[in-house]
Amino acid sequence: MTIQIAPGASVKGLRLVLIYGENADVSGLDVGLVSKTTGDQVGLQWGLVHLNDGDFLGLQ
Repeated sequence: MTIQIAPGASVKGLRLVLIYGENADVSGLDVGLVSKTTGDQVGLQWGLVHLNDGDFLGLQ
């Protein structure tokens, strides 16, 4: 089950994932159980599982 305001859109700032979320690019704080980024990610990830198809720069 996915609940997103803007599914698949890029996120700048805070991404809060309840169960599973998927977005194009993420820049900022990424918090959640399971999240996937199909593009690049810059920032801090905190959670159980984070999948990233692109480049990652930050802390997990």
